[in-house]
Amino acid sequence: MILCDTGALVALLNAGDSAHARCVQAAAHLPPEPLNFADASIVAAAEVLGIKTLFSLDSDFHIYRLYGREPFTIVPE
Repeated sequence: MILCDTGALVALLNAGDSAHARCVQAAAHLPPEPLNFADASIVAAAEVLGIKTLFSLDSDFHIYRLYGREPFTIVPE
């Protein structure tokens, strides 16, 4: 299923793409459980694209980890 036609999000929402599986895995296993699909998509996209710094006002991103280990750098802190 493709909801939009731009950027990494398309690949994440395309069930035939391997990044979709990582998104589903992140949603199931990253705290706080259950992780919503939108946040899981951002985590999976960051992993695929090698992004370690995020701009977010969502305090949950201080909890999420890249590959389940490395914390994001969140702006603003």
